[in-house]
Amino acid sequence: MLTQISAFVALTLYEGLYKRRPIHAYLKEYNRNLQKRADEIQKIQLQKLQSLVHHAYHNVPYYRDTWNQLGFKPEDLREISDLEKLPTLGKQDIKDNFDRFKALNQKNPITKTTGGSTGSPFKFQHSLESYDRRQANMWRGYGFSGQTLGTRSLYLWGDHLGEISKLTRIKDTIYNGLFRRKMLNSFYLSEENIGDYIAQINQYKPETIVSYVSPLHILAEHANKHSIALHKPNKILTGAEPLHEFQRESIERAFGCDVYNTYGCREFMLIAAECSAEKHLHINDDHLVVEITDDTGKNVKNVLGDIVITDLHNYDFPFIRYKNGDQGQISDQSCSCGLPFRVLDKVEGRKLDLIRTESGKIIPGEFFPHMLKDVAGIAKFQVKQKVLQEIEISYIPNELFSQHDLEYVLAEVNRVTGGELHVKFNAVDDIPLTKLGKFRVTISELTQ
Repeated sequence: MLTQISAFVALTLYEGLYKRRPIHAYLKEYNRNLQKRADEIQKIQLQKLQSLVHHAYHNVPYYRDTWNQLGFKPEDLREISDLEKLPTLGKQDIKDNFDRFKALNQKNPITKTTGGSTGSPFKFQHSLESYDRRQANMWRGYGFSGQTLGTRSLYLWGDHLGEISKLTRIKDTIYNGLFRRKMLNSFYLSEENIGDYIAQINQYKPETIVSYVSPLHILAEHANKHSIALHKPNKILTGAEPLHEFQRESIERAFGCDVYNTYGCREFMLIAAECSAEKHLHINDDHLVVEITDDTGKNVKNVLGDIVITDLHNYDFPFIRYKNGDQGQISDQSCSCGLPFRVLDKVEGRKLDLIRTESGKIIPGEFFPHMLKDVAGIAKFQVKQKVLQEIEISYIPNELFSQHDLEYVLAEVNRVTGGELHVKFNAVDDIPLTKLGKFRVTISELTQ
């Protein structure tokens, strides 16, 4: 009953009446689609895609000019597979043509910046409708594992950095209270304070835990090693990085419940989520078009390839065939859960190394892109740790760079590490890729 009341207050009263956001209506729409067949979902997906492509051609300069050069017209897209006629996009394409990706009939776009997991923070926009639909899509996806909106939840997630105002703290408290959730900042987790995190979990007694993979695995390993009893939630949802089976096993052993993985990125939020039946990652096919392609942009089956995504609802700043930097594989197998969505069989995301200190503090690799995303003067960066006492931050400054940028970075690193790490800054002209052509944001060369 309390769960239902919380869901009603959060979505209907707060989001609907107060914020004027139709998230509840979109959630109902998406939930109705769960009763449809896979072929019906494909028809919905195609109709949405055709509408988006027509809009992009007539209102977005980048797409109109690019497609005209190819001789492509919106009516040429008759099937989902016709997307192969269009080129894929990368972050650099959008950076180099940012204003030309804006729809001429934009209304009130929301500007976002990714955490820069490729070492270079990335700015983009999305529409208000896209934002509301992402929220609805997220709540539905969490429901694949049985998670219900309004359930008493604890989030071990990246939160605010630095000092926040009293007003922000009050707003966060009210917002989290409406959704019945408690936030624990994963960026401050260390061996020194891990007992406090465990105590807060045991005291709060969440029905569901939502967490980054690495900090939750560290906490679970600590509990397993020292035979510490942890509160047993009904389920755990993980995200933000790949979940390996040894991590899943360790977390399930520590908490005594099933762990369900999710897959997403900041540009689109939730892309796929595991079901309760077979723990398969199901793609939200009525919200996105997800392709797996080779280097030429052609779709491939039963092999690992580039994950290419089209957002079906972001009309203000359309993403059409966008490569998010991850690799994956789509399976042909069906799932006993009955969901009408395809299965994302494998995901090889960008794994960020952990940074450590002598006293045992552990800083997730996600901390650095999260912190540096708002530093306008740094175009690209890489963090490397060779010894416990020091980290090296190589950075490429741009025209907005000032010494204040480095002072801010140093202050935030000191805040998280307690001043234990000496920070060495290196201004460079280029940061090389690995031998495999990938970019690593945080690199730990410590012997574990």
